[in-house]
Amino acid sequence: MGGAVSGGAVPTWLVALNDLEHLTLYNVGLTGSIPASLGGLTKLKTLYLGDNDLAGAIPAALNALTRLEALDLHGNDLSGSIPTLSALTELKTLMLFDNQLSGPLPAWLGSLRNLELLWLHDNAFTGAIPSQLGSLGELKTLYLGGNALTGAIPPALGSLDNLETLELLDNQLTGTLPSQLANLGKLKNLHLAGNRLSGTMPAWLGSLTELWRLHLGGNDFTGTIPALGRLTKLTVLQLGGRGAVSGGAVPTWLSDLKELEHLSLHNVGLTGSIPTSLGGLTKLKTLHLRNNDALTGAIPAALNALTRLEALDLHGNDLSGSIQTLSALTGLKALNLSGNRLDGAIPSWLGSLRSLELLWLHDNALSGAIPTQLGSLGELKSLSLGGNGLTGAIPSLGRQP
Repeated sequence: MGGAVSGGAVPTWLVALNDLEHLTLYNVGLTGSIPASLGGLTKLKTLYLGDNDLAGAIPAALNALTRLEALDLHGNDLSGSIPTLSALTELKTLMLFDNQLSGPLPAWLGSLRNLELLWLHDNAFTGAIPSQLGSLGELKTLYLGGNALTGAIPPALGSLDNLETLELLDNQLTGTLPSQLANLGKLKNLHLAGNRLSGTMPAWLGSLTELWRLHLGGNDFTGTIPALGRLTKLTVLQLGGRGAVSGGAVPTWLSDLKELEHLSLHNVGLTGSIPTSLGGLTKLKTLHLRNNDALTGAIPAALNALTRLEALDLHGNDLSGSIQTLSALTGLKALNLSGNRLDGAIPSWLGSLRSLELLWLHDNALSGAIPTQLGSLGELKSLSLGGNGLTGAIPSLGRQP
């Protein structure tokens, strides 16, 4: 259900519906707590109370719903720890995300051997990821991101043969990536960004050939970027970090990843020039190579072939020469070339990129006048041209015909 229903408290008359097998009160404005009396509806197979304004603790009485296959309480204001629900051995789906639940993740979750989907993200859970989760052989998706989990990623997760999605982002996890994760041959989505993971990015990442999305940014990795050219199904590759990765040259194997839509290799110590072969990644929507410091040479004109590009961020490098013609990138919303050594005039063709909302060219060596064609950028919200050698009058930048 949806709309502007003001459900009030969970109705007391529900307890009289003894034959109820499926209960959905989704997004109906429920308030107050979840009544323990729902534990009397012992024939329930599905219980959906997501996207309401329910508060308080999850009642332990729900452990009596032994026929339950799906429990969805997400998007409420529930608090406290997860009560013991170990009797729900038929459960296939457990969705408690986007609440204020806290405390450790209970080890008994590993006894729910039929679980296929476990979504506990965006809460306030603390402590380690229990190794018992490695017993969930039917599990396909595991979302634990957006908590305050600590410790290492348990090697036992490498036993989850059916796992397709592993998201542990935005926690406080430490240690290296366990080699057992190389066994996750069905994995499509691996998101570990925003932790304190360290060590090298392991070579076995290149063997996870079913991956669509790989996010490892915002960690403390060191060493070099492994060869990932076999991951030809990748649509998202994000390796940017804050560690001491020595990326070397922009990897040549990137040109094999023809399905890429989002590529971010920021702050990974890339050196040398930007290869023209990146122009062959024609499905790209975002290209972020910022803050590598040692990328040199000109911006390749071949990037003009990336006609689906919406964001191009090359700032914080050592790029030089004039800004090459990128006038075919008519869907571009953000162009950040700041903090380089680019020279020459600001090109007038920039005025043809009518979708631009952000144009940052500051802290370069650009010269000449500000082109009046920039007045055609009717969607522009942020224009930064400082720290150059521009001359002449400031043009009227009202919308041009």
